[in-house]
Amino acid sequence: MVSSIIVPDVGDGASIYVLTVNATDHDVITVVQGRLGMLAPVGQDTTWQTMRDDGQGGDAVAGDGVYSIEVTVREGLPTDTIELDFRGVDVYLAATEPVLVVDVELTDENIDPLTDPTEALKGLGSTMLVIFILLGIVMVGAGVAIVIMLRRGGSLDEQLGLTNNMR
Repeated sequence: MVSSIIVPDVGDGASIYVLTVNATDHDVITVVQGRLGMLAPVGQDTTWQTMRDDGQGGDAVAGDGVYSIEVTVREGLPTDTIELDFRGVDVYLAATEPVLVVDVELTDENIDPLTDPTEALKGLGSTMLVIFILLGIVMVGAGVAIVIMLRRGGSLDEQLGLTNNMR
């Protein structure tokens, strides 16, 4: 059972999760639904969403009694504990009582650079890495230029081509 879902940072795009519920009833289950709160499509946070048991849309195996729903975790959602409600409806249109309530924590991924430096570097994002690489290249280039200028000798104006050679 999922106890936490990682919320992507703004700019990282959305993440897809598949939530599953194994539902049984002495009467035949016709539909399983979930009320997904912040994980539901925008504007449908209190609406019961139909889950699938047809081998499509995130469901692994058709007709196995395991109902699934794909949820899109939007970037920038607040980190908090949310309640997800699930219910089954049988052939007599009776909903399961009680409704299954699952607490899920929306969290941002925290990486400890001391225990996992590789993941910490990945967590910095490609933008920071590119900036550090470019900064390093510029610094090495500047260092090489200074060494060449010192070895050539002459005044700084001559080395930079700032002298006036008109006579």
